[in-house]
Amino acid sequence: MKFLLRLPKELHSYLVQVSNTKEVSMNEYIINLIKEDLSKEQFYSEKLEQKRLLTDINNILNKQNHAINELNKWNEIHANMLYEILGVENYKNE
Repeated sequence: MKFLLRLPKELHSYLVQVSNTKEVSMNEYIINLIKEDLSKEQFYSEKLEQKRLLTDINNILNKQNHAINELNKWNEIHANMLYEILGVENYKNE
């Protein structure tokens, strides 16, 4: 597929120099630049998705931790009530 790309003279000259230094055609050099840029875009996009997922997992774990702490508080209250009803001294390992 052909694609016409208009470049300023200075940029064209620069690309010719760089591609010659790298011993590739200017066309190949530009294609490599585009591929590299797209790879970076995909990499950053994947990193953002991973960060979002980790944030979601962290939020879920924080909610579960909060729920467990609440259950522990209720269990302690119920245990203390049972100790009181049964007339047993409250025993805690500290």
